[in-house]
Amino acid sequence: MEQKAQASVQTVNTMREFARAATIRAVRTMAQTAVSLLGAKVLVSDVDWKTLLSATVMAGISSILTSVYTGLPETETALPEIVKESDTQ
Repeated sequence: MEQKAQASVQTVNTMREFARAATIRAVRTMAQTAVSLLGAKVLVSDVDWKTLLSATVMAGISSILTSVYTGLPETETALPEIVKESDTQ
């Protein structure tokens, strides 16, 4: 019983680590997208803010989905592997 509890705590910690790393990666991706779109305009008043916000949010969503599917080198695991491990324990 105690081993199962330890495995459960380890899975939660791994998922927290994964979520933190994926969030950091998504925020960086969103910032890069926003900066690249801002850099394409000469004046700040020329920026289409709806397009910038839309593209930035989509970049963040894409980053999270990619992290879930492929995993992250920072955590050395993919989210499906974490879930699969917790199901077998």
